[in-house]
Amino acid sequence: MFGYQRTIVAIFTVFTVILFSGCVENLISIHILPDGTPSIEFTSRGDSTDIFDNDFSHPPPGLLWSMTVYKELVDDSVIWIKETSGHLTDLADTVFLSNDPGQLNHFFTATISTGLFATRYNFNYTFEGRRVYQKYPLLGREILNDFQGDSTVWLPEVLNYVLGKALNDMDTLSSTNYNDNFLEHLENHFKNYFSRIQYSQQSKELSHNTRSIIIDALQPFQSRLTPSFIDTLLQAVYPYEREFETTINLYDDHFRVQAMLPGTIATTNADSVLKDTLIWNFSVGEVLNDDLVIQASSVIYFQTRIQKLVLGTIILISLTIFIAGLWKKKKP
Repeated sequence: MFGYQRTIVAIFTVFTVILFSGCVENLISIHILPDGTPSIEFTSRGDSTDIFDNDFSHPPPGLLWSMTVYKELVDDSVIWIKETSGHLTDLADTVFLSNDPGQLNHFFTATISTGLFATRYNFNYTFEGRRVYQKYPLLGREILNDFQGDSTVWLPEVLNYVLGKALNDMDTLSSTNYNDNFLEHLENHFKNYFSRIQYSQQSKELSHNTRSIIIDALQPFQSRLTPSFIDTLLQAVYPYEREFETTINLYDDHFRVQAMLPGTIATTNADSVLKDTLIWNFSVGEVLNDDLVIQASSVIYFQTRIQKLVLGTIILISLTIFIAGLWKKKKP
């Protein structure tokens, strides 16, 4: 057994067990100011592992964003808190608050339009779906079922997807042109191998013996897998491994978005309204496949202008009626 086989197996240890070290509570507060610019604050609470794993990433600190990290002792447990706040002044473009394939991406758009009688405010906040049902649908069903089933049902599907995508990316990550027939043969081999494992008597032990199973799967190709091939495969596997790992880690996280807009709410898809605050609550199930779009719009009417318009209209109608009456009297 060569060392590179041990290395490639090591990156798949995340697939052997599902580790939920604790949930994270994410609060996102949005305040649209009268000039249309949004002020946004992120607050994440959880243990240190969950706070710093970047599955749900705050915008990076810099010119627009300031970040504070501290901890509190709650019922003899240490709770880590990460707070990030910023004020967006450029409304021309969509602001990507996180844009990394391995994370839960989210982006924000706000607009303001002023007419003769009103100013309208609008924002859309999109959380990018994980596309789980396109990639590994069995895992999606298991997440919705709160992982009540056996991991051996969905684990082979995940491994096939990750390895298949990695093998397809091999040529783009290396100056060496790998033989397409060989890569296709290797991909089919993995599919057949994991399919046999899933339905064999060994399937009950899959989650405990993933290392040895993957090593066994590579045995027929041991003489043909050079160190450079393995290194490139490791590089190709990483983003898909990270993508899957993020979906798993988000399983027990909770999100709450609350927003305040100037004026009167015109349209929204908020879950609830508390006085002047719109509230949305969701978990990973809401973004398991499709995008989740949070939306709201409001309007401020210019009462003085409207009153002047109404008054002017009344005066105009009154004058028209008065003149019409005089004209009628003058007729013989």
